[in-house]
Amino acid sequence: MLFFPDSESRYQALLVRNPQAEGHFVYAVTSTRIVCRPTCSSRLALRKNIVFFDSVAQAMESGYRPCKRCSPEVVSGWNRTRNCVLGACAIMGQWAKTNHKLDVDLLASTVGLSKWHFCRVFKMYTGHTPRRYFVLCGKGQDLGGNIPLVQTKKYLQAIKGGQEVDDVTMLLSLWEESPGLDLGSMFDFPMDLFALHD
Repeated sequence: MLFFPDSESRYQALLVRNPQAEGHFVYAVTSTRIVCRPTCSSRLALRKNIVFFDSVAQAMESGYRPCKRCSPEVVSGWNRTRNCVLGACAIMGQWAKTNHKLDVDLLASTVGLSKWHFCRVFKMYTGHTPRRYFVLCGKGQDLGGNIPLVQTKKYLQAIKGGQEVDDVTMLLSLWEESPGLDLGSMFDFPMDLFALHD
């Protein structure tokens, strides 16, 4: 059974960068002669310039070259961020079993990311902060199997209406929709925390 049997279902998946489309098809842009993954973050071409292929090999035989941004010809290791999150989940699972204390700095450096970037992508993929995930692992919940293949902002925005989306994604989408919105005003931060001390 094909998940995306016709060009219309493929185009709908492409519009929202549906991560479930990954591996089922690729799309090519006739005006640039480039083939991309359905989750590629490049600007979407006009519908009349898009053709679909079942594989990258088919597209390349037709004269298209692989996108340099999403590298559709690369089979393994193309999604380094997800691999980092999966590695961190495995480490935290082991730490929770052995009553090891959570060290986010060590965890981030182990998977090869900065602490802040690690926390950001970890929450984007798992829906939890590293600390919350660690607590849930300590309670015996295995959450590692729920990590999607790809997490795209457009897909999260598309499902926002019907399903739960994490707070960071919701705030970012609000900010994008309202360029004049001051995100700082949405929170009650005590301003004296930001005062400079001598």
